[in-house]
Amino acid sequence: AGLAHEDRLAAIGKLAASVSHEINTPIQTIVANLDSIRLELEALLARPRSQHGELLERYASNLLETVSDSLTGSRRISAIVRSLKEFARTTEATARLEPTSPNDEVQSVLRLVGKEARFQVKVELELDPMLPQVLAPAHTMTQVLTNLVVNALQALDQVDPAQRKLRIHTAADVEMVIVEVSDTGPGMPPE
Repeated sequence: AGLAHEDRLAAIGKLAASVSHEINTPIQTIVANLDSIRLELEALLARPRSQHGELLERYASNLLETVSDSLTGSRRISAIVRSLKEFARTTEATARLEPTSPNDEVQSVLRLVGKEARFQVKVELELDPMLPQVLAPAHTMTQVLTNLVVNALQALDQVDPAQRKLRIHTAADVEMVIVEVSDTGPGMPPE
């Protein structure tokens, strides 16, 4: 039980580091953009009022682009937070069966662990585009896939960086939908 608890804490720590890194980049962009907008508006307001209209026209497209970039970053953070909320749902909330797309769940998990996976390992996705939805408890698939991916990333810490691969494969046959998560880590010890 103690080892399982330690593994769970390590997985949570790795997930938290990944999420904080994933959120930090858009936050830095938003802060830099807001600072730029503030400076441009202060410079505009420091000019005589008669020049405001002309200067606003000159800077408007740049200001709109900066605001657009900030909105994109904000939406990225919102998506990450939404994924975290889904991951943290209680057991009661996950008991309800809902139509779920395994491919969408894989993409959600990869957004959640984001840069942690992309910069540490080669991620190979083989997602069946014709994969049907399955009835699954809400958000449970996200939790299971996140655990599998985080465990794979932990296992790959022991592997030469050039050999680190994480593969996620989805497929379906007449009876079932299959989601496989594999890695080039050392595997489970026999005991």
